[in-house]
Amino acid sequence: MVTGTDAAVLHSCSRRHHKVQIINHNERFTDHNNDIRKHHRCYDVFGFSGAMGIEITKEEFGVNDTLLSLGWLGSTILIYGGAKKLHQYFPKVYLTPLLVTPIILIALISGTGVSFDTYNEGAGWLSKMIEPATIALAVMLYKHYNVMKKHAIVILTSVCCGAIASIVTSAGLAHLFGLSAEIMDSLAPRSATTPIAIAISNLIGGVPTITAVATLMTGILGLMLGPFIVKWCGIQNPVARGVLLGTSAHSAGISKALEYDAVTGSVAGIAMLTTAFITLAAAPFLIVLFR
Repeated sequence: MVTGTDAAVLHSCSRRHHKVQIINHNERFTDHNNDIRKHHRCYDVFGFSGAMGIEITKEEFGVNDTLLSLGWLGSTILIYGGAKKLHQYFPKVYLTPLLVTPIILIALISGTGVSFDTYNEGAGWLSKMIEPATIALAVMLYKHYNVMKKHAIVILTSVCCGAIASIVTSAGLAHLFGLSAEIMDSLAPRSATTPIAIAISNLIGGVPTITAVATLMTGILGLMLGPFIVKWCGIQNPVARGVLLGTSAHSAGISKALEYDAVTGSVAGIAMLTTAFITLAAAPFLIVLFR
C-alpha cells in the first residue's frame, strides 16, 4: 500500500525524470541543428552542398578556386569536343555543336545547382578568346583580298540591306506585338556580334541579358536555316553564300561558311564585321521611328 509520503517521493522522482528527458531532448535537438549547419557547410568539387551530407570542407578536400575554374573550363571544352565528334558522325542540323553544347551545359548547371558566376569563373575565359579569334580573321581576309576588292560594292550593298532589314524587322515586330520600348531596344541589335550587340543595347536603353540571348538565338537559327536556304535557292556563288551566312548568323555563320570553302568563310567574316559596324551606326536612329 502506497502512503502519502511515498506518493510525494514518487511524484518528485517523476518530475526530475521528466526534466532529464526534456534536457536530453533539447541536447539532441541542438546536436541535430549543428549537424544541419555542418551539412550546409559541405563543400563539393562543383561548388554545391553534398547531397549525401558528407562533411567535406574546402580545406580538407584540398580544392581551391583555380581548380574549380579549370574544372568547369575543361568540362565545357570536353562537351564541345564530344558534340563536334557526334556531328561529324551524324551531320544533322539539330546536332550542331553550337546547339548541343549549350543544352548540355544548361542541364548540367541546373542539375547541380551551380550558380552562373561559379561556372563563369572558369569558362568565362572562352568568351574572352572571342576577341583575338575575331582579329585572327584578318589573316583569312588578307589571303582573299583580291576577291574582297573585286566584289566590294556587292558585298557592302548586300550587307547594308541585310543589317538595316534586321533592325527594322526586329523593332517593327516588337512594336507590332505591343512589347515595351526596353524589349524593343534589346532586340534591335541582335544581328551584330555579341560584344557589339550588348554595347548597342546599353547605348539605346535595352537590357544586355535579353540582347545576349537574342543574339545567341539569331546565330543558332541562322546556322540551322542558312544551309537550307542555300540548298533550296541553289546558291553556288561563294560571295553570295558568305554574305548570307555572315550577315544573318555572325560568328556561327562564319563557322558554317568555312565548311563550304575558304572564300565563303572570308566573305562571311567581312560581312559579319560590316554588319556590326552598320548596326552600331544605324540602330540608335532607326529605333526612334518605332517609339
